Amino acid sequence: MDVVTDYAFGTSYKCLDDPDFAPMWPEAVDSVSEQSHMNKQFPWLLPLMRLTPIWLVEGMNPHVMRLIKLQIDLATQVSKHMNGQANDNKVSDHPTIFHELLKPGSLPAEERTIEHLVGEAQAVVAAGQVTTTHYLNTTAYHIMARPEILAQLKAELKSVMRDGSLPSLQKLEQLPFLSAIVLEGYRISYGPTHRLQRTAPDEALVYKSYVLPAGTPMSMTSILIHENEELFPDPRSFKPERWIEPSGREKLSTYLVNFSKGTRGCLGQHLAAAEIYLTLATIFSRFDFELYKTTQEDIAVERDFFNPQP
Repeated sequence: MDVVTDYAFGTSYKCLDDPDFAPMWPEAVDSVSEQSHMNKQFPWLLPLMRLTPIWLVEGMNPHVMRLIKLQIDLATQVSKHMNGQANDNKVSDHPTIFHELLKPGSLPAEERTIEHLVGEAQAVVAAGQVTTTHYLNTTAYHIMARPEILAQLKAELKSVMRDGSLPSLQKLEQLPFLSAIVLEGYRISYGPTHRLQRTAPDEALVYKSYVLPAGTPMSMTSILIHENEELFPDPRSFKPERWIEPSGREKLSTYLVNFSKGTRGCLGQHLAAAEIYLTLATIFSRFDFELYKTTQEDIAVERDFFNPQP
């Protein structure tokens, strides 16, 4: 939450300063995600919720209320950026997403509206929070569940941290075993598990003996690819060794769709990768961990609520 809001607006919700790391935010997003299938079938539900008095929404679903308040706050942040007042709450000196979006010529006039930009802000904050959290939870579990992986990772990190300082992101990305863990984490955490629709608007597509007319929506969950036994033998086991050989890594990377692909691929994937490399390297080089009352059942994906959930 802190990272994505910092990069979006230059502000922080200070979740890391909370004694419990502000679990209400991922809990709220998970709660709303659980309604994703209903909202897809009944698209009038969310507009109706927005028209409902706030006090009634809070009584019906506190999680939804928390996200409505976040939406109101995001509208305030967007307004400040549009009016040139964003520096009041700025916590970093780097460029932000919304500083770039609001530069002259970045957006057509019809998209430079509060409503449109708040929608963009919601998408950025939601996408940058839950997916990375799920990835880190899942990957950290698998690292700790196999002591030999944990030992090899710590040894590799120690070899490049002789003075105790964390290497640059570029150097971390060159570490073969850490990179193998990151890629296997992508595979076994899936990314969004919902069937993301794609359409070829102007041409028919041919697959074997099937002809799909232009405009036909198609979709498939990432799980079916990431657990394809022909591509990834023993797919439910965490095996970083799949990715050690450069030739095998290049071939298998073609089938990773946790960030989706093409023009609809995740815009924040490089930020997510940076978070993942830096977080895994930091915590596993500086601290010793062991699992506590946690089993495979606690992290295995059993439900698709757009985002994967146990």
